Amino acid sequence: MSDRADGDADGIRVVSPVKRFLIVDLDDTLVDTRAVAGLRQQRRWREAVGGVNRTVIFPGVDSLVAGLGQHKVPWAVVTTSVSFYADGVLAHHGLRPGVRVAYHDAKPKPAPDAILLALSRLGATAADAIGVGDSATDLEAYRAAGVAAVGAAWSPLFTPGEWDVLASAPVDLLRLLGAAVGPPPGTAT
Repeated sequence: MSDRADGDADGIRVVSPVKRFLIVDLDDTLVDTRAVAGLRQQRRWREAVGGVNRTVIFPGVDSLVAGLGQHKVPWAVVTTSVSFYADGVLAHHGLRPGVRVAYHDAKPKPAPDAILLALSRLGATAADAIGVGDSATDLEAYRAAGVAAVGAAWSPLFTPGEWDVLASAPVDLLRLLGAAVGPPPGTAT
């Protein structure tokens, strides 16, 4: 893939060229859903939705979402969970992506179909986006779709692999989006 990461002085790697769209996984990337993982694995979705109050948004996700909104960066959530569960988790945590693609919307990850559908709904190409996730399934889907793959190293369930970039905190994604969000706060323009 031509969009390999380059290091910078701060230790945060920047994806080149500039990306203008964000696709992100839901469970254990945006939101720590380990409290309902057993229910999800057993496909007891209604009970899992009933337990969303036991899930926790990862520190920094609120700042990420605020930054995306401030800089008008379109973003999507792509999940292997069913839609009503995903909608329940997103609503509970006040997360409002422009696009949500769930299990029944397209062939699920690791196939690229859900990523490609999100790109289409965002009006983006693979070259315009970064994809963020915590699992090998996410990595495989982003690779198959031709999207730069960013590992959510903040997740306790993060799976190491051949990610293009590792982000140690959700707000690092704003830096990875580079010029799409402008210079970092406090820097001269």
